[in-house]
Amino acid sequence: MFKHMSIARTILVASTSCLPSIFVPAYDLIGALRNTNHPLVGGFHPPLERECLDILLSGSAPVLVCPARQFDPARDRLYPQHGVTWKAVKAGLVDGRVTIVEPPGMIGRRITRPNAAKRNEWLLGQADRLLLLYASPGGETERVVRLAIDRGIPVSVLDHPANARWLELGATVWASPEGTSR
Repeated sequence: MFKHMSIARTILVASTSCLPSIFVPAYDLIGALRNTNHPLVGGFHPPLERECLDILLSGSAPVLVCPARQFDPARDRLYPQHGVTWKAVKAGLVDGRVTIVEPPGMIGRRITRPNAAKRNEWLLGQADRLLLLYASPGGETERVVRLAIDRGIPVSVLDHPANARWLELGATVWASPEGTSR
C-alpha cells in the first residue's frame, strides 16, 4: 500500500510524557536508524516522537508520517508550532523518502483523541513490528502496545529499565533490522 513498504514496517511509539532518562538512549537509537533502509512509521505527535522525526529527517531512512487529523499537503504543514523543519519534510517528500498518509476516518484539521485512537488502530493493521520508546502507565500508548501484543505483532522496546515490564509480557529489546543490538 505504501511506496516504501515492501520491506518491514515498524511503528514508532512513545508517550507524550516520558521519563527524562529515556531521551538520550532514544536519540542514540533513532540516530543509528536514520541512515538505514528500514522505514519507520508513526504519527510523530508526542514531543519525543517529533524529536525523533527531526533526527530521521537528517538521514536517508524512509519515513511514513500519519497525522491524526485531515491533512492536505498542498496547504498544511506538519506540526509547525513544534519545530519540526518543514523544509526537511518537503525535501523528503520531493526525494521520495518521506510519505505523508492521512489514515481513513480522520475528522477535522486538529489532532483529537478520537482521531489518534483511529489512527493508531489503523497503523497496527499495517505493522510488522512495533518499536516502543516509552509508555506511561495507563495512557493511550500503553493501550496501543497491549493491543499489539494481543494481536501478535512483535513488540520491541528501547533498552531502558522503565521498559522492563514489557519484557515480562513478551516484548524484546530492540535489535536493528541489520542485526545490531541496541
